[in-house]
Amino acid sequence: MKVVWCVSIVAFTLGSLLVAAQPWTPPKAPRWSATRHPRGWSYNGEARKYHVIAPPVSQLNINISSNETGYGNDVNGHPVIIMFHGSGGDAAAFAVQTPVLTRAATEQGYFLVFPEGIPKTGSSMRCRERTWNSGTCCGEAYIKNVDDTGFIKAVIHDLFEHYAGQIDKDQLFVTGSSNGGSMALRIGCELADLVRAAAPQIGSLEARDGSSCGYKCYHDPGDTYRHCGWDGAKPDCAEATFMHRLPELFSCKKLKTHPVPMLLFNGDLDTLSNVSGSVEVPLDKNDTSVKPEAFPPMTYATSALREATGCDPEARATVSFRNGTKGNMTVCTTWAGGASCAHTNFTYCLSDAGHRWYGSTYDFYGVCRWEGYDAADCNPAEDIALYGPNTLSISVADQIIEFFAVQGSSRAGT
Repeated sequence: MKVVWCVSIVAFTLGSLLVAAQPWTPPKAPRWSATRHPRGWSYNGEARKYHVIAPPVSQLNINISSNETGYGNDVNGHPVIIMFHGSGGDAAAFAVQTPVLTRAATEQGYFLVFPEGIPKTGSSMRCRERTWNSGTCCGEAYIKNVDDTGFIKAVIHDLFEHYAGQIDKDQLFVTGSSNGGSMALRIGCELADLVRAAAPQIGSLEARDGSSCGYKCYHDPGDTYRHCGWDGAKPDCAEATFMHRLPELFSCKKLKTHPVPMLLFNGDLDTLSNVSGSVEVPLDKNDTSVKPEAFPPMTYATSALREATGCDPEARATVSFRNGTKGNMTVCTTWAGGASCAHTNFTYCLSDAGHRWYGSTYDFYGVCRWEGYDAADCNPAEDIALYGPNTLSISVADQIIEFFAVQGSSRAGT
């Protein structure tokens, strides 16, 4: 099942393998410009919330077209990026783990919004092991079918109301990692009328219940799931049919009238977000604390998203980025919209890497201990064995900033 430590979605700083307790320094926690609670949204009696990092004072209330983001002269408000943390994490951890994106985005005039997922009941961790209901994952949010799309819609409206005059409502972007990447994809589908572009990272498209698509299953002793591959040979599970025949969990039909350009990142060494697809089936069908999880192959996902937008799923693809060496390379493929959807762009980047935020490093041990884990749980050797390696062949942060700037410029110029 796709469960990720609070600290395990990004690369660790290379160094000696830590087994016994070592001296450590807590990371510098993010300084939120504001923390807000949309009216009417709570979970287990606790008001749900989101945090904001505003641009520097020198950037506030300026015409965005005056800096180098590429926005047109008619744009006077600031663009916004909603940042979704991964499973088992929280907003603060995600901000600490993505310093390049956080710093560069605010310096270029973006408001950053960090919503908080559902906390795990009874968690004593600082991050409280939060999750999102991205469709077929993750944790308590998925098990209890939490309406996270409704919550994010409330976040957006609260944000627009509170920062009226400072935010450009037509420049709302979404990104996230792991469970947060899947959530960014879900929001890109269900709130396509509000989202300008999406850049999910190591996520999956969980719009359909693919629990019937598993095959070649195995079981690890002590686990509560059987782990299966995705059988594309089954009639309902094939690339051309899975979005039409499998039970619907959420719809991407809004993309037809409100196309959302997307930039997706995955790793071919990622066993958690397996690009070939996977199905997790509970051993005990009567256990209400677990549910099946299904993640279609990413080639299926990109094809389905292009089809939902009205683009030809078989449209000509071109390699738009290639960097690195054999075994440590990233290749990005772009499908231009074509005559049927000229303003839509889909780019899919596949790296020789694992379940990481590619191109960034941070103090893994310090952040791990900050979250409350014991020294034995913060061993980089075990972390890399479970989540795979990082790659410096691409900077996810740089690519996201460039992609959003281009899409914002395209919108302003239309």
